[in-house]
Amino acid sequence: MATLRQIQISSQVIAFLFCVIVLCGWLSDSLKLTSWGGNVTSKPTTAICLALLNMVLLSRSETKLWGKGVAAFVVFYAVASLIPDLGASTWFIEERAGAINSVAPGVLSIVAAVLICCWSVVIDFQTFINTACGLSVALALVALAGHATDKPLMTYYVPELATGMAVPTAGILLLMGVGYYEPDKTRYYFLRNRK
Repeated sequence: MATLRQIQISSQVIAFLFCVIVLCGWLSDSLKLTSWGGNVTSKPTTAICLALLNMVLLSRSETKLWGKGVAAFVVFYAVASLIPDLGASTWFIEERAGAINSVAPGVLSIVAAVLICCWSVVIDFQTFINTACGLSVALALVALAGHATDKPLMTYYVPELATGMAVPTAGILLLMGVGYYEPDKTRYYFLRNRK
C-alpha cells in the first residue's frame, strides 16, 4: 500500500508541475511547452484552472472556505471561458488567433471544462472523488489515443463547435485521476452493497 501512496503523491505533484510548465510556455510564448508536440495547445484557462484545483487538493484544503472559494471561481472561469463573447479566456493570458483545432483563441475543450467542473464538485461537496478520477482517466486516455493516431474527433474536436483536448491537458487529467483515486472508498462501496 505504501507503493500505491507514493505513486499517487508523485502523480499529484507532477500534475501540478505540468500545469506550471504549460503556464510558463504561455508566458514565454513557447508552442513546445503548450502543446507538447500535439496538434492543439493546452489553453491558459485550462492550465490556470487545473493548477488552482491541484493546489487546493495538494494542500488538503478542500474543506476550508478558501478551498471552496477557489473551486467556485474555477467553475465560473471555466464556463465563462467557453463563451468567446465574454472574453474570460483572455483575462490572464491571450492566445493568438489561428490556433489549430481551436474554435476561438483561448477557448478550452468542452470535455476539459466538464472535467474541471467535476473536480470542483469534489472540492465543494467532498464526494464523487473516484467518479472524477475515473472520468478523468478514461477521457484523457481517449484524447491521448486520438493524438497518437491523428484522429481529431477522439480529442473531442468538432470543427466550429468544440476545441480538441490538448496532450498536456490530457496528461494532467490522467495524472490527477491516478493521483487522487481513493481505493478504500471504492472497496467500502462494493462491500456495503454486496448481497
